[in-house]
Amino acid sequence: MGEQLGPSGEYEQQIIAERCLAEVDNLNRLRGADGRHDPAMLEAIHVNLITAAKEAAMPYAISTTYQEHREGTFWWLDQTPVEVAESGYIFHQSPAAHARVAVEVEEARHTQQNLRPGYIGVFISPRMTRQDAPYEVAKTEHLADDDQVRIHMLDVDEQGAIQGKYVQSLLVRDVPLSAWAAMSRDPDNIFGKALDIEDEGSALSVMKLYDKMELPAQALPNGVVDIVKAVVPYIDDQNTRQKVESQIILFHGGQEAMHEAAVSVADRWLDFEVALADSLEAGEATPVIQRFIAQLQHEWGRQTRALLDVNRLPEGGWGMTRELAIKLEEARRNTTWTSAAVAAGNEDVIAQLGYDTAKVIYENELFIQTIRHNGASAQEIAAIEAQSNRLIAQKKTNVGGGCSGDARGDFESSEQDDGGTSYEPNQDSSKEKDKKNWRWKRGICQVKTCPTRPGQTKVGPCSVCVRCQGMFDKGSDPTKWGMPSKDREQKPEPKKVATVRAVSAAATRGEVALAA
Repeated sequence: MGEQLGPSGEYEQQIIAERCLAEVDNLNRLRGADGRHDPAMLEAIHVNLITAAKEAAMPYAISTTYQEHREGTFWWLDQTPVEVAESGYIFHQSPAAHARVAVEVEEARHTQQNLRPGYIGVFISPRMTRQDAPYEVAKTEHLADDDQVRIHMLDVDEQGAIQGKYVQSLLVRDVPLSAWAAMSRDPDNIFGKALDIEDEGSALSVMKLYDKMELPAQALPNGVVDIVKAVVPYIDDQNTRQKVESQIILFHGGQEAMHEAAVSVADRWLDFEVALADSLEAGEATPVIQRFIAQLQHEWGRQTRALLDVNRLPEGGWGMTRELAIKLEEARRNTTWTSAAVAAGNEDVIAQLGYDTAKVIYENELFIQTIRHNGASAQEIAAIEAQSNRLIAQKKTNVGGGCSGDARGDFESSEQDDGGTSYEPNQDSSKEKDKKNWRWKRGICQVKTCPTRPGQTKVGPCSVCVRCQGMFDKGSDPTKWGMPSKDREQKPEPKKVATVRAVSAAATRGEVALAA
């Protein structure tokens, strides 16, 4: 067990802006002595990214994860569930959120000690109420809009030995706290007993019932969705009840397709996270990060362009600081989550993009999924993704949800104030911005190996020349110009290996049968 975390501990509070670097920091924290990443650790982070993509972009997706059992406890990466819960003290800032973290920690400890074979532990975590905290505080803490419902079930072998634990969760909206409270009070509820509520005006009162919410596995044939079904009769307002019932219908359909879309974007997101972690470790942007910067050089907002200017290296390329890494990660989340949202049919995000733009992104995502299964190279996928990323950046979508919060990338606004060196905004909602409208100026290309260096040529806002921009757009790596052909070849990506036993495909898709 790790050292206890708490609001009065010695751990420095992580500033809100740095929350987005959690997985990047995990990659650097768990890096091997040889500088490499263990494949099992990469797979665990990959699962985290799948879950984050679902929560942020797919309102009706169900997430199922697996925690291995060893040394008498469960593990996720190098942490126990209690330690994972304790990390909330660093992630959150307000006393109201820390009060919830305290309950999360005790729930994790209770589940570790008391979960029984053949039974399911239930944890209901409603969104903050006005009594808990002002809406602005709840929004900042990512606790304002969704209720999370999750369940735990042991995985045991034929001899009854514990092998691990399944955790299945979803986010649901519109359920009034009064409905959760009324269900808890009812002796004929799904739990078969009345549960005492200490304060029906606070979400904490429902969260604290975790130790009384145990069910036989057969009571939840549809898994976590059945908990949402159970609360519907306690919703008094008919319109609100219909909203929740509509969500239940959507929870029952399309889980496999949503999972496939989440896996597809998480694959590329993981590559980016590794590259960003490597960049921070080295203090310099790696080729993958340079490509991302260059592909969006005509889309970056004023703050990001200023950071890129400050971090420009004399010999070419960019240095990497946490401030710049935050901007790049926020942008990557925005493009990644928007692509996932479109693939999953998220109507809110599609409305922001417009039908014509969303159609292009949707077709690109389907094509990427197809060629990924057929062994396409990273270069081929990057070229397709570059087009989608620019379209998304031009629309400045707002997407997000769950613990990850919202992701608004710092992309160019329609109000220019940079001395006329940036591109003219193109308001066409149906096509990628016409490249002839991009503005170029004389300067030295930022790509170290560009043959035009050290002379001047036409460069864009990030000082990437026309020729290198074209290579980045095609998914190529101009940083390898002039190297022997064997060095220019792309290294095969490390094969992702499962960190768990042979978890069934149904469980991975969020369709695990939880009946005994």
